[in-house]
Amino acid sequence: FQSLQSPPVYPYRIPRECAVACVLTSSGYWTKTPYGTQNLPRAEARMPIKSWLSFDSVKRIDRWSAELAEPLTAWLEMTPLNDPASLRPGKKLRLRVSFEGRPVEGVVVSYDGKPRGTTGRDGRINIRVRHEGFQVIQASLTRPDASGKADEIVYSANLNFELPQE
Repeated sequence: FQSLQSPPVYPYRIPRECAVACVLTSSGYWTKTPYGTQNLPRAEARMPIKSWLSFDSVKRIDRWSAELAEPLTAWLEMTPLNDPASLRPGKKLRLRVSFEGRPVEGVVVSYDGKPRGTTGRDGRINIRVRHEGFQVIQASLTRPDASGKADEIVYSANLNFELPQE
């Protein structure tokens, strides 16, 4: 496992083959005002209407191992409970959505940009894969911001993998 605080170049290229890559990014605080949306904390914006801090993560799985059936981070994360690349179109992928290492209930999960369901009490959901090739599964979670710099914190998670084309 390799952790980088800030990639040395853009676009960053992983120097060797890996089974999974997880990336967390944040564009900072945002505040909606009557004059548009600004990349500022609530206290620094003129006439704030709504403010948020956003964190976005992407997990790409290229090679399955049993360790990947557990969360790798404390971020909002979707964890396949079995090898997603072994699926075929029409079959269901069993996922667990977690935040801070614990299952999260009530998270809307989307497949190819369309909401497909909400996680249960155990953080689990089944998503039917619909096609071969590149897969995009997304989830988001909103929490109040205790710091007072924003109204809320928005966490977004993306899970990507590929189904072999026959």
